[in-house]
Amino acid sequence: MEKQYHCSFKFEQIKEKFGGLRVYYALTDIDREKVHEIHAHLNALTDLIQRISLTTCEITGAPGKLYTKGWHRVLCEEEALKLGYIDLPPSAVS
Repeated sequence: MEKQYHCSFKFEQIKEKFGGLRVYYALTDIDREKVHEIHAHLNALTDLIQRISLTTCEITGAPGKLYTKGWHRVLCEEEALKLGYIDLPPSAVS
């Protein structure tokens, strides 16, 4: 059964940070009895979005990974080569 929540949702900020996407939101007119449940669902969704952004090329949408050239970006191998980016060492990712 699908759950429905009644509140107002607003993206406060969507930005790139260290190659990954960051999503910040605000809720208003929220049912106080459901606030924790609603935040749990939205936090799970934003966590998923952030994880997907670290494996999706920001140019083509193809599978990608973190590369660097001073600035971190998630790119597919083809775009990284075109732009002169190099692999980000695994120790730098954690």
